[in-house]
Amino acid sequence: MPISDDQIKRILQQQQEQLDAQMRLLETLTQQLNIHCSSSHTISSTSCDAVASSIPEFIYDPESGSTFLTWFKPWEDTLRTGFCNQDDAWKTRLLVRKLGSNEHAHYTGHILPKLPRELSFEETVTQLSEIFGESSSLFSIRYQCLNLVKREADEYGVLADIVNRECEQLKLRSLTEDQFKCLIFIKALQSPQDAEIRTRLLTRLDQDPNVTLRTLTDDCKRLQNIKHDNELIEQANPNLTCSSVNAITRLKVQKRITTRKKPTTACWLCGEWHYVRFCPFKKHKCQVCNKPSRLIFTQSACSKAIVH
Repeated sequence: MPISDDQIKRILQQQQEQLDAQMRLLETLTQQLNIHCSSSHTISSTSCDAVASSIPEFIYDPESGSTFLTWFKPWEDTLRTGFCNQDDAWKTRLLVRKLGSNEHAHYTGHILPKLPRELSFEETVTQLSEIFGESSSLFSIRYQCLNLVKREADEYGVLADIVNRECEQLKLRSLTEDQFKCLIFIKALQSPQDAEIRTRLLTRLDQDPNVTLRTLTDDCKRLQNIKHDNELIEQANPNLTCSSVNAITRLKVQKRITTRKKPTTACWLCGEWHYVRFCPFKKHKCQVCNKPSRLIFTQSACSKAIVH
């Protein structure tokens, strides 16, 4: 049975209506999807701001153990991976913004002529770790850890926390057997007679952290032999120091005498060019009248004075 033109028009009209309905449905779904994405982004931004505001300000206090690494470690995962939707520059700005006023001034002055925004996040972490790191040497940290004593007011749990923190600072995982032996060896040198040797060994340990106990022992013997040889030289010349000092003193006295200033006028007693206080004729007496007189006044002058 053939289809009439009216039937074809109705079929086409129904298909057009179905297509329009599908398009309206597609537009509605697209709008809802955009609204959901926008809402998710808003929630994510709000969450980032809330987490960022919960990060405390960093204040550098090495005496109480407040260094950059101790502050950064609890928030490291958050700063590195928690803000995955944020770029590297955003995380760098957040890190610098968390510095205290003094710490921020120190950091910005240290990296000059560069600006904080010119460094990446990893570079900023490296710089801050170097600037605000431990002020004590590794030996000092390990020494203090070995001398920990429980205070009467501390509970056992508090003591365990202190031990845990101090052991982390002394880098227990990287402490070798030789380093621990050297630490105990130097710690045992507490006599005042070993002060010089102890200083030399600490310098050696600071320059070479991988030094062995055998090397420190050889250094002690070498320094002891040098000290013994020096004492032998001093005993062979016991008066060397005293005679040298006396010779230097005599030279200074002679120099002071020879470099004495000349007077501006001649001596009024004898007419020579020296000061009156050094004149050998200060007690000169006239042979005529037997009275103290100047040497430049002759005997005839004295007689004339008597005649007149």
